[in-house]
Parts: sequence; C-alpha cells; structure tokens
Amino acid sequence: MGVERPAVASLISVIVPCYNMEPWAERCIGSLLAQHYANMEIIAVNDCSTDGTGALLDRLALKDDRVKPLHLPANGGLHAARQAGFNVARGDLIGFVDADDHVGPDMYASLAGALQRTGADMALCGHRGIRGDGTVQRHHDYGKEEVLEDRLLERFAQGEFGSGVIWSKLYRRHIIQPGMELALDRRLDSGADYIVGVGCFTAARSVVTVAGTPYLYALRTDSMSMSMQTARAFVFLLDCYAACLEVYAHGPEAVLRQVDALYRRQLRFNGYRVGQAEELLPHREYLAQVLARFGQVRPQALYGLVHTFDPREVPPVPAGVRFHLGQVRRSLAKAVHALFHGKA
Repeated sequence: MGVERPAVASLISVIVPCYNMEPWAERCIGSLLAQHYANMEIIAVNDCSTDGTGALLDRLALKDDRVKPLHLPANGGLHAARQAGFNVARGDLIGFVDADDHVGPDMYASLAGALQRTGADMALCGHRGIRGDGTVQRHHDYGKEEVLEDRLLERFAQGEFGSGVIWSKLYRRHIIQPGMELALDRRLDSGADYIVGVGCFTAARSVVTVAGTPYLYALRTDSMSMSMQTARAFVFLLDCYAACLEVYAHGPEAVLRQVDALYRRQLRFNGYRVGQAEELLPHREYLAQVLARFGQVRPQALYGLVHTFDPREVPPVPAGVRFHLGQVRRSLAKAVHALFHGKA
C-alpha cells in the first residue's frame, strides 16, 4: 500500500499595481512576504512610475525571489496594470493588493484554506480603513466562515459582501479571468472593481466568507476616489453604471436588473449626494454623453434613475445633510426629457 502524500498548496499570485508608490510599496510587499502561506508570488507592476518605485521593486526582488517586478513601458492606469500582472501570473489562485495598503500575516492562509475546505470559487475576508493618524474609519467583518451558493449577484448588488472592491478576495483563476480580459477605459479606473465584480459574482457557483479583518486599506485624502468633487463623482458613477451595462448588455435580463440595483444603491451614498441641482451644470456635457449612452444600451434604466431619487422611495435624510432629493430628481428628469425631445 502506497504512502499518502500531502497535498501541494496551490500557488497564489498576488498582483500589486504600483504608480508612484515609493512611500508605501515596501510596507505593502513586506506584509505579503510575511504571509504564513509560503507558496506565493508577488507580481509588482510598476506602471511607469516617475519616482523611485521601480528601483525599490527591483531591490526587493533581489532580497526575495517571490517578488516579481514587471515594468510597463507606458502608464496605462490601474485596471491595465492589473491586467498586465494577471497576464504573467502563474498561480491557480489570484489576489490583488493596492500598493498603499497592507495585510495581516494570516490573510492568504485563511482565504486559501477556506477555498480548499469548501471548493468555493471565491473567498472573501473583512477589511479595515485606516486614516493617516492610525484610527479606523471603516470596518467590515463577516464574523464567521460561511459558504453561500444562492443569490450571489443579488447579495453583491445589495452590499451584503461589504464594498465591491477587488482586493479583499481570493479568486480561482477561471473566475477572475474574464474580468481581467475586459477592455475598460482608464477614466473608469476607480469604478472598475464593481464592473469586474458583477462578472465574478455572476459566474461563481459558491463563495466562502472568513472571519476577521486582515486587509488594511489606506484612507488617503489625495486618492482618486476620495478627492473627487461630489457633483463630478455623481456623474462619474453614472458613467461607470453605463459602462457596466455596456459590458453585460448581452447577458440575461436578471443580471441587468442586478446591475441596476447595484448602482441605484450606490447613488444614494453620501459621497454622491449633490446638494443643489445647479452643482451639475459644470458637468452638463459629461452628463449628457452618459445619459445618451443609457438611451442606447438600456433606456429603461433612465426611468429607474429618475425614481432612485424619489423621496417616497428613499429613507429620510439625517439632520444636517444638505441633500435635496427632489431637486436632483427634477434635474435628471429634465435631462432625460431634453435627450428625447431635442431641447437644450
């Protein structure tokens, strides 16, 4: 009778896009090298940085051959950098970490172990948002290991999996590959995670959650997502919504309905709450272009957009929040009317 050999741990490829990340990249990659999961490669993608990021990555690779620097010839943006990293990754399991973030030492052992035990397609962990002074501003913890098989896209759209970020998850390669093949304009970079996520949660047969908050992400006021002015952020989210509909336009109606639900929910977040309809005027051309795309790909979404801001359908706004739902709703209604009747 032969001797049973222990299973070989699957290779995890962690993709770390880096653009001018010299102050943070060493801490990030150091936290990955300190993982209790040994069989890893770290694809550090230097997106044509103009600071010392590239040289730093090369020095780290000399110290540990698990670090695989990839120097891009031109700056392509976040999604393109992740794609480039995925294209050279060898792992059956794929993870992503932003270069200004870092992770706890048990993160990937926990996620990979959950995938091995359950056979799920994706493993999800909690995360904490850390401000510059070290205080925790945002927090999400699943609390326990649990396998979920039903209504996965609906759960994602309703926010049951926390935010739609790509980085607090470990994917089987075949689940994330279609998302890494999407040709997305770089203007959508800070919204690409949700677009990729729709495909992942549509394709997955099951996901497993694990307890704890091992992913620590930096809340930097100069980051792309946090520095955007509210009215522009509002139109930008509509742009991402239209792009997501375009990507999945030929999919089942059930998927498109969940895309609608996903973005209508996000539009109600404080970061997109326009105080006065007049704040949209500097972005009227951008807004008109985006709404025209809705008219092409999914006209019925325009009706839903208008009623997203119907006071009868939205919970009361907390005291002190300057957000006039009715004004924004009327502004969108006028924009839609102008598109279909040719009026300015």
